[in-house]
Amino acid sequence: MKNNMKEVFTSKVCNKNIVKSKVLAHKRKENNYMKKWIPYLSGALAVLLLFFGFMSFMNKPKMLEVDYVKYLNENKELVQERNNIKEELKLLYESFANDEITQDEYFIKLEELKNKTNEVDTKIDKLKEDYQITDSLNLDEVQFSTDKKENEKMKELYKKEIELERKEEELERKEDELDRKYRNGEISRSEYVKQIRELEQLEDELDIEEDALEREEEKIGVDIDDDVITNDQSTNYISRDKAKSIALNDAGLKESKVRQLEVELDKEDNKYEVEFEYNGKEYSYEINATTGKIIDKEVERD
Repeated sequence: MKNNMKEVFTSKVCNKNIVKSKVLAHKRKENNYMKKWIPYLSGALAVLLLFFGFMSFMNKPKMLEVDYVKYLNENKELVQERNNIKEELKLLYESFANDEITQDEYFIKLEELKNKTNEVDTKIDKLKEDYQITDSLNLDEVQFSTDKKENEKMKELYKKEIELERKEEELERKEDELDRKYRNGEISRSEYVKQIRELEQLEDELDIEEDALEREEEKIGVDIDDDVITNDQSTNYISRDKAKSIALNDAGLKESKVRQLEVELDKEDNKYEVEFEYNGKEYSYEINATTGKIIDKEVERD
């Protein structure tokens, strides 16, 4: 009996060792198999990573390179032409407000100047198209300069340019709507003149923003007009013509109608002094040289 039990126990132990040995042998075989294929798998993974990296590079949007400074310099002449038309429009509004022209003459000249504005705008749009500069331009996909800091600065200037254009278009839309209402008899002449003057004030404020932007553009190489003061680069002065225009518009007069017109810059007090004579009266204005706000004005008899 004891011998039988001993044989059974010995048999079980032997079987267990055999199984264990087989398991270990199988594991060693698996390990050897994995070691054999690991280099191949690593290589395949590396190839896949290179492939997807290459495809990502190929699908990445190509940066649009734009010579923004060259565009601004070419656009400057057109902008100046447009500004000249704006000044003509202001003088036309004043002539109408002061009863110097008839209503029919006013609207004929108004239509003529607006057609000129549209012609200049068409040229500006064509120039933008040539340089691939559109209102929907994605700044993440454009490069204005190879220098990183300069590139970011130009992008900021571009954003300001677009915002000023938006404001300008909004003002023009309001002017067109006001003209339409007056033509159709929806508002009186006095109300029309009043609202036109309010829009002119907004236009003057917008012009000051444009002058400030022009000063910033000069720092990246954009040519500016001779009448813009640049002696002190740290100060964004408005131009002499702008100060003169502000004073004349406030007085409701045209430059051709006044005498002894003088414009002087007082840098110490940061102001323009504008003086002129009209119809036996002397006009004196003090205008903030950076904001364009009227500080003081006097009208005296000769």
